[in-house]
Amino acid sequence: MLLEITHVFDYHQAERILLKKTQLELVDCNISDLSPLASLTNLTHLWLFWNDISDLAPLKGLINLIDLDLSDNQISNITSLQRLTNLVELNLSDNKIKDITPLNELTKLTNLNLAGNQIIDIKSLSKLIFIEDLDLSNNQITDIDSLKSLINLQQLYLQENIISDLIPLKNLEKVIFLSLVDNKISNLTPLQHLKNLNQLSIANNEVSNLNPLHNLEHLFELNVSYNKITDFGSFLPFKNIEELVIYGNPINIFISPTHLNQKYRKFISIPLDYQKATEAIRVAYNYIGLKAPKVIFKSNYKSWYAEIINLLESNNLFTKKDIHHFIKEKAQGMVKVREILSQKNIHFLYDRKNDIPQKWIEDIAQVKFNDSIFIREAIRPLHETVKNIGYYLIHTSRFTQTGHSLHRTITTQNILYKIYLIETYQSLLKIPLDEKTQQWYDCLNQLFEHCGWFIPFEDVCIVCDRPSKFSLDSESRLHAEGEPAIQFADGYGLYYYRGVALPEKYGEVHPNQWQAKWLLSENNTELRRILIQAIGYNRICDELQAIQLDSFREYDLIKIDANADVEPIVLLKMICPSTGYTHVLRVPPYMESARKAITWVNWDIDPEDFAVES
Repeated sequence: MLLEITHVFDYHQAERILLKKTQLELVDCNISDLSPLASLTNLTHLWLFWNDISDLAPLKGLINLIDLDLSDNQISNITSLQRLTNLVELNLSDNKIKDITPLNELTKLTNLNLAGNQIIDIKSLSKLIFIEDLDLSNNQITDIDSLKSLINLQQLYLQENIISDLIPLKNLEKVIFLSLVDNKISNLTPLQHLKNLNQLSIANNEVSNLNPLHNLEHLFELNVSYNKITDFGSFLPFKNIEELVIYGNPINIFISPTHLNQKYRKFISIPLDYQKATEAIRVAYNYIGLKAPKVIFKSNYKSWYAEIINLLESNNLFTKKDIHHFIKEKAQGMVKVREILSQKNIHFLYDRKNDIPQKWIEDIAQVKFNDSIFIREAIRPLHETVKNIGYYLIHTSRFTQTGHSLHRTITTQNILYKIYLIETYQSLLKIPLDEKTQQWYDCLNQLFEHCGWFIPFEDVCIVCDRPSKFSLDSESRLHAEGEPAIQFADGYGLYYYRGVALPEKYGEVHPNQWQAKWLLSENNTELRRILIQAIGYNRICDELQAIQLDSFREYDLIKIDANADVEPIVLLKMICPSTGYTHVLRVPPYMESARKAITWVNWDIDPEDFAVES
């Protein structure tokens, strides 16, 4: 090892060189034996992470070390470190450590990382009173009483443990960052004393009351996602918060979206009244200070999209040849369109600036709204054949060559969300809408009732008529079998199965007649899942003459000898324990062991090292 480090051929020369070193880095070198380092007593900084080290005995004489990184190794016994009393920084994360008693003499430590071990008892940390940065995340800790003496702590990571009592933290007034994610916490009262706290994350706990945090004037980042908070009013006192994450809580003060759901269903398949639609667009343009545009109506999405392309082409922005290239080269196409179209958009649906709760209301409303029937599985914006570039078009105030902003088609769902947001805001704050907001609210309602999808340019607005048919399944997902789920009056249709967009070759065929051999040529994971779900695993095995080679836990390794490819097809099948979905992945044809196939799929990680997660 010494010869490799020093790049010389004489062992004694290498040793002389290394004896003078104060810093040494041996990262990801497959090292397991540290004995060649035992004589390097001048070392002050030693970095040995990402190796295969288990025995630390050779390090016990390196008493001048002040910075030692042994993370990502195979260490379980750290007794040899107890003499390294000059250590200031120590990283032992991602090892197999249970007993940390040897650390109680390392009283000069200011930075200690013990994340990702098997630690339960942390009593030996009570003497380390100079620690400023402590990471105990991803262990099995329940009792944190020993932390109460660590009064110099500034950053404390306690996520992924089994902690419920925070009383030991109440006097740690210097803490500015605290992570308590994934614990068993319900009472935040001890945190009310942490006056210098800037960032707090308590996601995935059992918190229902945020009152203890209201007086933390320096708190500017707060994550309380996935708790038990029901009262939106508990967020309003946070006047200095800049980033608030609150999704995953059963907040129950939102107005019911039922009437909006009814309105959505009422209008979604009614053909547009072109006169009323034109007037609604004129009012919207007037609201943002623009003259009424020329309004072009198209009977279905395909012709509407073609009109947009023709308009852009007529202004010499790109040609149909470019479009063909963009569809084939999606990523490059996006960059190209962003380069050639104008920056300035007409923001019909811009967010109005209100008081400080506005952003938080919007964040919560977005989650609530997306969970509701009328938005959860609503129309997907673009058909499979054109969706690659539809989102990259830019609605522009003038056709120029300088833009970078991305276009988003304005849909009935966009508008309905804004209506919902305004109504929710008014409901929460119990105040009437000001005149300007009321005008905008009325304008949005007119756009919703009288327009379908549209793209607004400064001088022209291109509008797509509503579909004449709109089919949903029992879970309000777009769904039809052997016919379009969305049908326009002129016959153009879009196919969906359980909310997933289908190409016409699948959509026009009833699922009972779908063929198992389609799986062999289908590369889209979501479409494969739908095909498997509809055809059924048993019929797939029968039709493709599959045989089971092996099984491991919830995985089956199957082989198909059908003449569908130049070599046998070997598939790894797994039934997800949480969703019940059957997933099938193709693996190399030489695979004969389900366990080896799982390892191959997971980048050489043995299945014993992980558990199936949804």
